Amino acid sequence: MLGNAYLDVRDVNIIYIDWDKWANIFYPISVYLLSRVGEYIGQFINEISATFNYSLENIELVGHSLGAHICGYVGGATNSAISSITGLDPAKPGFSKYHPESRLSPDDAQYVQVIHTAGLMVGSSYTVGDADYIPNGGCTQPGCCLLKPICDHDRSYLYFIESLRSDQFIAKKCESYDDYLAGQYKNDPQIIMGGAAVNRT
Repeated sequence: MLGNAYLDVRDVNIIYIDWDKWANIFYPISVYLLSRVGEYIGQFINEISATFNYSLENIELVGHSLGAHICGYVGGATNSAISSITGLDPAKPGFSKYHPESRLSPDDAQYVQVIHTAGLMVGSSYTVGDADYIPNGGCTQPGCCLLKPICDHDRSYLYFIESLRSDQFIAKKCESYDDYLAGQYKNDPQIIMGGAAVNRT
């Protein structure tokens, strides 16, 4: 789905990483293995860059849940030279706000945008990017049940796909969601969440 959405709007090459073998074992072990997976992918990207004289500034990464944190490790393995990372509801369990070196962070690419949709339980509830989007408060999403947090978690993926095709998720720049609710917006231009071209405003 995501690859098709990209190809609908951009002429790009897409590489999928299937780490299912390690992703679906005991969760703490999956978290432990993230750095290794990220390093392998980073080595692969570095080899592509060196072999084909391809600039890392042309590479964008997208990852969902644990995959978002893998993107962070890939960024570290490529000296943060990658153009952008889009983190789709980065996983919360096993990660700390206070240890950015072991999770996705703004230091992992030239630009990091994050869409938070399940901050109550499975997704991170703190900022981890240069731009953190929190649709509907970032905790629960319309049409999802509190007893099924994976529904909220997966909405980040679906929102991003829709943003590639429609470019209609308009955001306001605020210091916090409470500021947004109070109408205390920054006097900046409107920002588009996601989209085919990463918005760095």
